[in-house]
Amino acid sequence: MSVVKNGGIHGLKICVCCKDNYFCQRNKLLRTFYKKMVRENRKGKSEQLPEEVGGAENSCPLENNFIQTELIRGVDRSTLTLFFSGWATDGNLIKSLFFTPPNDILICYNYNGYLFNSKLVEGYSRIRLVAWSLGVWAAEFATGLESVVFDEAVALNGTTTPIDEQRGIPPPIYTGTLNGLNERNLYKFRRRMCGSTESYNTFMQFPPQRTMESIKGELAAILTRSQTKDWTSIPWSKAIICTQDAIFPPDNQVNAWKGLNEERVTAEANLSGIKEIEICLVEQPHFPAALLKSLL
Repeated sequence: MSVVKNGGIHGLKICVCCKDNYFCQRNKLLRTFYKKMVRENRKGKSEQLPEEVGGAENSCPLENNFIQTELIRGVDRSTLTLFFSGWATDGNLIKSLFFTPPNDILICYNYNGYLFNSKLVEGYSRIRLVAWSLGVWAAEFATGLESVVFDEAVALNGTTTPIDEQRGIPPPIYTGTLNGLNERNLYKFRRRMCGSTESYNTFMQFPPQRTMESIKGELAAILTRSQTKDWTSIPWSKAIICTQDAIFPPDNQVNAWKGLNEERVTAEANLSGIKEIEICLVEQPHFPAALLKSLL
């Protein structure tokens, strides 16, 4: 909940999605109630919040559906890298890679939510999209991102079909990770993800501050939502695949991106300006610290 002064009633506590989307039924009920409350207070009467609105501590159902973001200021404030990070991460990942990044970075994480506030990227002369791991799918699925124009869109060690036998993480492996998730298995996952002690130490220099409940819910949310959309809307320009990836099978990544290139030729052959996605193979693990830093 946040106080907004331009949401129709000065000081009324409503969530940011209500401020931006007046079709929200709960917001309409709240505005009606508070207007009535002001009138009745002037008469010395009191009003109870209607049951259909819920208690004052409750928020609009959409509020928790926003992807979490954190802006890290860089040297160049006119350029933004919109970075969709991987599962179980947060803004500390950028702190592990940079003291001061070369340009502004808006990191997106925690895909329990799927809504993106496009106002966060307004005012930049150049916007690049970099998505890593499950963040590749999250960028595809995010509602609100479709209005953003990218100068470049790079996918690293992920696909638009994250849970798939041939084009993503095989379903038994994904569900096994979800069902067996605990502190010990999370540690083992991160070791496999990093590939080396040096890379692991870099990743854990500023460890993610996420609860087990949050990251398990995130895995479950991705499992459910990834089954509802299987097309691409991001104009990807490059897909980087690390051949030592122990999380996303490299062969499956190749299948996925080659498949998208074939779909582009078939569906958009008559459109001008459509380019093939460049596929690059490099000998790195799933979390290639130096490579990721260079991309951001």
